[in-house]
Amino acid sequence: KKKDVQQIPNLIEFDEKIIAKTTNNLLFIGRIHPIKCVENLISALSQSKLFKNSNFKLLIVGNCEERHKPYLNFLKKLISELNLENKIEFKSHIKGAEKLNIYSSSKFTFLPSHSENFGNVVVESMSQGTPVVASKGTPWQDLNSFNAGFHVSNDSFSLAEIIDRIISMNDIEYNSYRKNCYNFAKQNFDISNRIEEWISIYKKS
Repeated sequence: KKKDVQQIPNLIEFDEKIIAKTTNNLLFIGRIHPIKCVENLISALSQSKLFKNSNFKLLIVGNCEERHKPYLNFLKKLISELNLENKIEFKSHIKGAEKLNIYSSSKFTFLPSHSENFGNVVVESMSQGTPVVASKGTPWQDLNSFNAGFHVSNDSFSLAEIIDRIISMNDIEYNSYRKNCYNFAKQNFDISNRIEEWISIYKKS
């Protein structure tokens, strides 16, 4: 018997939008795991023409399981070799208001993963008005279509180009990205706006 396959988005309940002063922090948030390809982001910062002499920093936020500690040590060694110790900061897992605040106050969130089925951090970030750079290993090509961020290859050269573009943005362009990403997320991924679609599909099954 032929199956009727329905595709629906991964909806989330939007938290209250935090009004925080935007910093020049670039953000990676998630588990420290080789699939996340954080090393390409670190290498990109070194290759960037503007990052080292700017007041921008990278925050790497998340827990690392014991079995992935060698990967974490590899990242720290790479940071040292590239002389980026003063430009990159590690933070452990955060939640609640602290998590919302770090999303809201960051300039851009980065998801340079080799692959992701979805990537909840993308919606979480946009729900706080912070645009996202996601790799082509993730299903986020609509970031480009809606001017809500950037969907790019996760090689360090491509990421470095985007980092330089972000650093060079004027306030008008940047605030447009913040507005677009929030509206895009609210329209497409807020469960309060689209729950009826789920209910309708369940009723048909």
